[in-house]
Amino acid sequence: MTLSTFEQIRLLILFTISFRISIFFHYSVSSSFYLDLFDISQNN
Repeated sequence: MTLSTFEQIRLLILFTISFRISIFFHYSVSSSFYLDLFDISQNN
């Protein structure tokens, strides 16, 4: 199966966007998790 240049570029863009979204989601969840832990440790 041969992909045209346009399809290759489109796949690359989709992969990059999904990759960045997953990284951003991972870091936002991790940072909020650590902030919650920090708040708990400060309150006690």
